[in-house]
Order: sequence, then structure tokens, then C-alpha cells
Amino acid sequence: MAKTKGSRWWLLIILLLFLVSVFGVYKTNIGRAVVRRVIRHVRSADARFDPVIWKDTSKIYSKPYVRSRMVGDLLKKGILSGMSRQDVRRLLGKPESDLGGYYHYFLHPDGWGDAEVLAIEFNSQGRVRSAKLANN
Repeated sequence: MAKTKGSRWWLLIILLLFLVSVFGVYKTNIGRAVVRRVIRHVRSADARFDPVIWKDTSKIYSKPYVRSRMVGDLLKKGILSGMSRQDVRRLLGKPESDLGGYYHYFLHPDGWGDAEVLAIEFNSQGRVRSAKLANN
């Protein structure tokens, strides 16, 4: 059986988890950053963004974290750029938190008591200024 790019990443993840368990690297900010980066890179085999699946709230808090797999496609294509608040809600549904100038959409827990979210910032006209991944 030929090795695929995906199988090499799983090997890297297993090695990383071994290092984390043996050396306690996860306790440092650098270790956490490395783990998050590897997870994001493995997720580069993103699923296509699908608004129907994204809005299905019955699946967002359990594995597989479908939003986490779709967010790369959403951000790469710049779909949210310049959208109004109403258009964002129509496309993505109700955010898990509405902080006035920001919407947060849950993606997945990060393993350290936090959650990774899609953070959408709005300008004073109520249009998307930026959309990025963040820890909540």
C-alpha cells in the first residue's frame, strides 16, 4: 500500500503526542502553539464549506468537528469579506456568542479547557472587517 500525504501527517501527530507525553512540552506556550499548528496543518484537507452542515447545531459539539474541517475553505475563499451582519447570520446561523463588534462560532475544543472559534469582527458600518481563527 502506497503512503499518502495524510498517512505521513498521522505519523507526525503520533510522534508529536509521544514527545508531549515524555517531555511535557504541552505545558509550555511554545508546545501548545506547535500542537495547534500541527492540528491546523493536518486539517488542511479541508472539507468544502456547506452552510447547511455548518448550521446543524446537533453536530457542532461532538466529533468529527465538521465546522473545524470547513473553516479553511470558508476563509481561503474570502466568502465572508465585506458581508453585513445579517448576511453572515443567514449564511452561518446564530453565533455561539455575539460580543457586539464580534461573532464567535465554535469550531472544536483545543484540549486545554479552551475552544477554537471562528472570530468575525465587524466595522462601524456592520460589515465584516476580518475573520480569523482564535482561542476563546
